[in-house]
Amino acid sequence: MDTFADGATLDSNHMPEHGVRVNLSQSDDLSCNNNDTVTYRHDVRVNLSQSDDLSCNNNDTVTCRHSVRINLSQSDDLSCNNNDTLTYRHSVRVNLSQSDDLSCNKNGTVAYRHGVRVNLSQSDDLSRNNNDTVTYRHGVRVNLSQSDDLSRNNNDTVTYRHVSESIYHSQMIYPVTIMIP
Repeated sequence: MDTFADGATLDSNHMPEHGVRVNLSQSDDLSCNNNDTVTYRHDVRVNLSQSDDLSCNNNDTVTCRHSVRINLSQSDDLSCNNNDTLTYRHSVRVNLSQSDDLSCNKNGTVAYRHGVRVNLSQSDDLSRNNNDTVTYRHGVRVNLSQSDDLSRNNNDTVTYRHVSESIYHSQMIYPVTIMIP
């Protein structure tokens, strides 16, 4: 077991004292703060905790935080709040939970929250309320449920909510009103 000048220890399996597994690459700056919990990966600032698994895939860009899979990019700021559940992706504030899948597409803008597909943009604020179901998109307050599909059209302004209650016709949605006698 190796002991560093700051008192941190590293065993033969390369496990740091905080129980966080880290794969190193030349682009990683693992110089940490006093309590050895801050690191930079690909210019992304990361606060480490025992619940973080920073073991990454081949190109060293995938991590899991609180069982949430995250693709890292230079535009992601993974520095988190005290309970280590806040992150910023492309200037979008996101509260993480185990039900969130932030594994993203190639341009890093698609996420899934509670089974709801969400396209992220800089105008989206995904910081949620206590039960993690409220979001604001372009200044519009939206309550999310598993039946909501927030995948948007090209200009990110169209959504489908409870599509089982709508009829599609030529790219338009016509709400169905059911009259009960």
